[in-house]
Amino acid sequence: MTRPNLYLNDQRIISYNHFVCLKRMSAIVDTVATSNEDDDQKQICKPYPTSQLVEEILSKYYNITAIKIKPLDSYDDANFYIKDNNTPGHEYLMKFYNSVDTKDRELMDGYSSLLNHISTQLSVSVPVPIPVTNTTVATPDSLEIEKIESDIIYFHSCPLLSPSLKECVGVRLFSWVRGCTLNSYTTGLKKNVTELSNNNATNELISEAENKARICNMKLYYEVGLAIGELNHCLRMYSYSNCSNSANPNLTPVNTHPSFHNREFLWDTRQFNLVAPYFKHFNVEIVD
Repeated sequence: MTRPNLYLNDQRIISYNHFVCLKRMSAIVDTVATSNEDDDQKQICKPYPTSQLVEEILSKYYNITAIKIKPLDSYDDANFYIKDNNTPGHEYLMKFYNSVDTKDRELMDGYSSLLNHISTQLSVSVPVPIPVTNTTVATPDSLEIEKIESDIIYFHSCPLLSPSLKECVGVRLFSWVRGCTLNSYTTGLKKNVTELSNNNATNELISEAENKARICNMKLYYEVGLAIGELNHCLRMYSYSNCSNSANPNLTPVNTHPSFHNREFLWDTRQFNLVAPYFKHFNVEIVD
């Protein structure tokens, strides 16, 4: 079985085809959960860029003409699938960070160096930041750019959920990782069983399909567990201050930044409340 690609989101690691919400990496390396108040503020500051804005950034700063731009699901950021018209087969993810996270420039830089570290240390595929091609601010500056770094653009013209706000938003372009959601894979197995039942298949065929689905699920979750273990080991070896891919190597080392290193070990019993609700589901859906 092929090792699943990593998609990080909402305190879970699953297999997926695009990278959404890298900031949820804090669920792995951060001991303090984001408060409801912080989440509410991030929602208010959620960016709502238009396809025209995406096209402008791609054209001016990456020399990319998109043949397809598709909005993707996100919690408090904005994400777009990009298909390159200039280079057949090239696909990207463009991520607009909420303005709350954007203010923490060390965190923004840490996201980039962390992904580059994972991509060089693990066999799984993860999206990695694409360097900005044109680092000179275009004239006229319709984006109201504040700063351009090696792989991120900070600008002020991006609409937010709250129309009265006008704050700085960071935008990055990432490589695209093909795949499917863990949920869609397991749902497809269940669908096969349901279709057999609806078509009056024999009990023997239905039972065979159920057993196959159960075995496939167990193998898949085993592979996901291996990937999580490898990721945990990779993160424990990670040092932001020693990462050569960092756009700002003189920033505070990651082990002093609360958003990256506050826990000594991933499987901390203090975090049991985060995973306890899933045990019952696992026993019912996987073991039984």
